[in-house]
Amino acid sequence: SSGINAEYGGICKIDGHIQKVGNFRIEPPGLFRGRGDHPKQGKIKRRVFPEEIIINIGKGEEVPSCPPGHKWKSVQHEYTTKDMFRNNFFADWRRFMTEEERQVIRKLELCDFSSMHQYFLDEAAKRKNRTKKKKKKK
Repeated sequence: SSGINAEYGGICKIDGHIQKVGNFRIEPPGLFRGRGDHPKQGKIKRRVFPEEIIINIGKGEEVPSCPPGHKWKSVQHEYTTKDMFRNNFFADWRRFMTEEERQVIRKLELCDFSSMHQYFLDEAAKRKNRTKKKKKKK
């Protein structure tokens, strides 16, 4: 009834829970409309080809079929193990670290982020349970 066909995407499973994915389709080429006074308004959006798309899907899941005559750029099962993700993630977090923390944490693969993950889950639960008055205050 939500209009999302699970056969073609629109859902994902995170930590055993099924979640809707907000934007999983690629927009067709055409004029960019934007909202308000967007700097790219009126520019032409180019077509995106399968050779430019990276599919991130769980191991053992069926990979969506590619249009005839094309192939996906790559199919990944665990993007967090990729060097590019680790380097970008680590570089981003280093901006918020003290110099002492930077000396201690030098290799991302040696870090245990389970407590950080739990912290963000707890914060999300707190935000979800706020009253309407508190939500409006922000």
